[in-house]
Amino acid sequence: SLLVLQHAPVFTVGRRGLGPGELRVPGGAGSLGAELVRVPRGGQVTFHGPGQVVLYPVADLRRLGLGARRFVEGLEDVMVAAAADFGVEARGRQGGNRTGVWVRDRKLGAVGVQISQGIATHGLAFNSETDLGYFDQIVPCGLEDTGVITSLEREAGQRTPLGLVEDSLVRHFGRVFGLELVELGGATGDTEEASDT
Repeated sequence: SLLVLQHAPVFTVGRRGLGPGELRVPGGAGSLGAELVRVPRGGQVTFHGPGQVVLYPVADLRRLGLGARRFVEGLEDVMVAAAADFGVEARGRQGGNRTGVWVRDRKLGAVGVQISQGIATHGLAFNSETDLGYFDQIVPCGLEDTGVITSLEREAGQRTPLGLVEDSLVRHFGRVFGLELVELGGATGDTEEASDT
């Protein structure tokens, strides 16, 4: 299954936990302006909110013949291809703590996964028209420099309808992982059912 959604404003902290100085606001978590939640994905603190398209695949990596690294790289490939659909040149596989996809030295999309007994959950977050001010309140993904996070809107110089961005990400997810996706629909987000092709 593939869940496609946007979150209400929320800061999430992955398994690495919240390190000293990762909250940049005086007063700590209570002054962030959004809830702070611990989640079982990899990575550090980040922000999710309106204007950011999130894909949560639930995938049996053994059935797909994928290891963890190839799955993460595939999620990066999905975002690189979607960015290209809107005229933005992004790249993944940057090494070190630079997972996700980047436009030069600015991060456009993040990857955070959890794999348990071969089943992958969580996924990717692609900044389409996200309020980037939220990222200034934290050290996002361990990246110390402020202003390092960007959006498709900023890079393309224009707003793109979120539905088009969602469709692009879903289409490329199916292509990259060799899956045929069928929309099941839903009140709070779309669910895509995946089958091997």
